[in-house]
Amino acid sequence: MVGVGPGGARSALAQVVLINSREELVYAAYVRPAEPVSDFRTAVSGIRPHHLARAVPFQQAQAEVTRLLYKRRLVGHALHNDLKALQMSHPKRQQRDTAMYAPFRAQGGPTSRARKLSDLARELLGMRIQQGEHSPLEDAVAALRLYKLRAAEARL
Repeated sequence: MVGVGPGGARSALAQVVLINSREELVYAAYVRPAEPVSDFRTAVSGIRPHHLARAVPFQQAQAEVTRLLYKRRLVGHALHNDLKALQMSHPKRQQRDTAMYAPFRAQGGPTSRARKLSDLARELLGMRIQQGEHSPLEDAVAALRLYKLRAAEARL
């Protein structure tokens, strides 16, 4: 995500990555926000001006993601954030959100708050992610591995 508007106060999608169940890259694109970028948030996003110079328009990325996800299971962590950034929906029955799985939440209950993907990846998978600039590919792989780790018991 990059910042748009005065002071970069609002977030806009700038990169999207989809992988399959074998952790193979299915789609990856830098996305040109509809508004001019006022804060690249490079320290966290890893996005730099040259990445967006040849980026696809938001609507193109949104359409491609919609096409690729049609009738497919969507696995991720805090999926509502990703879907909001893409301004799209996906059937709840096809969503597998590791942030919603009770044993992954703080204090282990369904009403407790979601834990950070980076903490879960480190503790349960031995993966160090989001160390500085985020990689959406690393995030996707971590969420998928968490899902696979607990899929049977969670009925995710």
